[in-house]
Amino acid sequence: HKDIENVNTKELKKLCKLIKETIYPFLDFKVHYTGKYDTKKFLNLLTHVAMNHDFTHNGSKTFRFVMKENTPASNTLLYHIRKSESEKLKNNFRKAFEEMRKQYYDAIGWDERGIPKSSVLKEHGLEDVDKILEKVREKR
Repeated sequence: HKDIENVNTKELKKLCKLIKETIYPFLDFKVHYTGKYDTKKFLNLLTHVAMNHDFTHNGSKTFRFVMKENTPASNTLLYHIRKSESEKLKNNFRKAFEEMRKQYYDAIGWDERGIPKSSVLKEHGLEDVDKILEKVREKR
């Protein structure tokens, strides 16, 4: 896909790693121990489909081709998604999003509300902006 072609491969790998470390722990398809695929295989397929802006049916075929291994078919993935409790799944995604947001804010030097930390502003010579934001920080 053109969007993927324009993205630096190293950056894409970092993003995939972040997704796997942050979102995967919150998701479990509760696959029976005798199931052909485990939750990780389903999540890898979902990541591939999302990163390529693809439909599940086509994405499962391209993923199988790229990975050169047996990966879940689209109907198998959709079956497991449908049998998941939607409210629980939504809550898990919300938790994962919040965790990613916290990690992102921390990485760029913002506090939990998305306000740049004083140290970051001063490091960039923005003491005047820091003084203005002090009032905002105090309004907790």
